[in-house]
Amino acid sequence: MTQFGVRGDNSGRLARRGSTWDYARVLGQVLSVSDRQYLKKTATVAAVVYFLAAVFSVGYHHPDEHFQILEYVALKLGSADVPNMAWEYHHGMRSWLQPSLLYAVTRVLQGMGLNEPPQWAFVYRLLSGVLSLAAIACFAQKSRPWFQRSEVWRATVLAVFFFWCVPYLAVRTSSETWSSAFLLFGISACLRSPTENQIRGFLWAGLFWGFAFQFRFQAAVAVAGAVAYFLILQRNPRVFLIFPGVILTLLIGIVVDRWGYGYWGVSAWEYFYQNLWVGKVAEFGTSPWWAYPKLLAVKAGPPLSWVLMLGTFWAWFRFPFHLLTWMSVPFFLVHSAIGHKEARFLIPILVPALMQVGLLVDSLERSVGRAGKLGLQVLFALNGLLLLASLLKPADVKSDFYSHVARKVGEEVTLYYKDSHPYGPVSRHKFFWFEGLHFVHFDRPEEFLEAVDKEKSAYLFWREDVLPEAFQAPGVQCELEHATVPPWLYPFDFNGWLRRTPRYNLFLCRKAPLGAASGGVYNQTRQKKL
Repeated sequence: MTQFGVRGDNSGRLARRGSTWDYARVLGQVLSVSDRQYLKKTATVAAVVYFLAAVFSVGYHHPDEHFQILEYVALKLGSADVPNMAWEYHHGMRSWLQPSLLYAVTRVLQGMGLNEPPQWAFVYRLLSGVLSLAAIACFAQKSRPWFQRSEVWRATVLAVFFFWCVPYLAVRTSSETWSSAFLLFGISACLRSPTENQIRGFLWAGLFWGFAFQFRFQAAVAVAGAVAYFLILQRNPRVFLIFPGVILTLLIGIVVDRWGYGYWGVSAWEYFYQNLWVGKVAEFGTSPWWAYPKLLAVKAGPPLSWVLMLGTFWAWFRFPFHLLTWMSVPFFLVHSAIGHKEARFLIPILVPALMQVGLLVDSLERSVGRAGKLGLQVLFALNGLLLLASLLKPADVKSDFYSHVARKVGEEVTLYYKDSHPYGPVSRHKFFWFEGLHFVHFDRPEEFLEAVDKEKSAYLFWREDVLPEAFQAPGVQCELEHATVPPWLYPFDFNGWLRRTPRYNLFLCRKAPLGAASGGVYNQTRQKKL
């Protein structure tokens, strides 16, 4: 393995350090027919998996995915209002580029007669999945010359497509997901060999990396690492050709922000000023510089997370002059230096990290042996279980609840609630609101029962699967219409994890016919299951 992390020429000789010629020549190779067919088949299977994730993985991974993107769309659609927008909006520190694109998609969907917010959210997830799938496929194709052994490259392709959280993250309507996709597009564009193609590749890379920056400003750190790599190691001044594309996307971002906020400004500057200079980001909690390994070890699915982290750190030391190392190490170090830490901040370097673990395996001379193969099989099975769970469960139970309510678009729907607002807090999730949706707060169950008696039926939002006895009055029947925890999951309530799952349940309570038994029988059955 050379200092770049690529192989030498066909005679097996190692390329010399700093040899731009060898690096370009190797990257000029194309996939073999068998490798091309393998990548095509794998990408086809991945398309099915990502589609399933888009269908079942309803909701957001982090509230910013909703409040900084979907609520911005809702504001332009007229369902949200400025006073209830999140605090970042009032400082003009979030780019409007992604919300503006989704707003345009929404208008097209409305023109096609699709007027339900859950339908829009599904299309958003589908669009994110298509972007992610295309970006990973391009990146996997361009990475083939980095590997000596075809079987290791193929195993790495499986990893970058199907590591348990990749499909789940790939369909999120988040800034991290879109920025990750365009970072990969930019890397793929750079990996060209002939001079004329390399010039065109850098021009495209600038456009892709500029969009990656607009979607997630922290991408600038990874891009700076790539520029330093091509200038210092490759001694290739053509990398400056990325700047026309970067400048163009910056101008597009400023114009789109003017449309979004209603005044001229630079959201990127406001973002860094408020978070780093004013110190707003520290208000959300701080951790020491070394906290990320511990955080990732828990969040990324142990023991798979341990293998991923140790392999990535080892690969950074093993290939210090590799392009991916120069992009991912500064990205990791800068985020480690910032006090506030979240695992999602490192999503843009997840796929490159998986690729580098594959490169590390490819560089090992020794066979894994019988014990090693058994360990790999166990990890493969565990990855499959985690992948299945991430595909089928909602990403956010609140959004799953809102999607159910929004299917009643066109009806007059009143939700009664006792404690917290079902669509709170902050901007009250107004993306999922629709005309005809109303809310009524009550303090005593008797007030709700009076509403049932008057209206003949009423919807009740409740945080538990079983209604208290106070709601089980004579002449009233209540049925659990929608539950965030489906009944088929109860047999798998190991260690009481279902009891710790947040509940957003919808009960439909009706005035019972004269002579009918009082409600509560269905609820008592549910209580026995719990």
